[in-house]
Amino acid sequence: MFKIEEIKLNIYHAEYDTLYNLTSSFMRLQEYYESPFKELKGKFFKHETFFDLYTNLNLNKEFTYFTDWCGFNIPGSTAINFYKLFKKDFWNKEKILFKSLKYTIGSKDWSKVYIIGV
Repeated sequence: MFKIEEIKLNIYHAEYDTLYNLTSSFMRLQEYYESPFKELKGKFFKHETFFDLYTNLNLNKEFTYFTDWCGFNIPGSTAINFYKLFKKDFWNKEKILFKSLKYTIGSKDWSKVYIIGV
């Protein structure tokens, strides 16, 4: 599904096999980080809430997020805050992403880490 490697000091690259796997893994993390929706940015939210908000932006009223984005950049401090807030509500893909990140990053200071997903 994907692999994670440190490509430069404290910069981690998660490379996915499909756009769907990438976007469904990073979607809530990205929206928690810098969503244009004030209801989401920096707050806990369910997938359904995001689906509804994003779909209403689209003139055709379709959910196109899975094909609209092809990459994500997230500071480690944001990722760990997201993990603490959302971990009890993770989709399986989110669980796998964070299990892999925690294994790869280890005991490093997450505030000095940057995560790139493609």
